[in-house]
Amino acid sequence: MRYPLFTYIKTGLEVTMSEPHEEKGKFGVRVYFERWNDEHDSFDSMDMWIPDGKMEHIVGFSSVEVFDTPHG
Repeated sequence: MRYPLFTYIKTGLEVTMSEPHEEKGKFGVRVYFERWNDEHDSFDSMDMWIPDGKMEHIVGFSSVEVFDTPHG
């Protein structure tokens, strides 16, 4: 099951998370990022396993969007 965390109104990016569970011997949560892409008529998506913090299953997001961290 996924639980909503927040939605960025400007971009339509929705962020949800899984229930805490174990994956590959580690306990944590999976965070999902999705947004509608009119150009492709489908969703852009990616997810991250926390505590590792590595983005995985990246579809439609640019490398800048995946790896750039906002400052300020």
